[in-house]
Amino acid sequence: MHPSTVIAAVALAAALPVTALASQELATSKNCMACHSVDKKLVGPA
Repeated sequence: MHPSTVIAAVALAAALPVTALASQELATSKNCMACHSVDKKLVGPA
């Protein structure tokens, strides 16, 4: 395989969006749930 092909493939893989995963415990401990909700629409500053 040509080196530029490998470099292009690695760059493309690095540029793909990644879904952020957070735990419910972390969100609760940092008081994120004061403004955010996962199961319903919550009106607030966020």
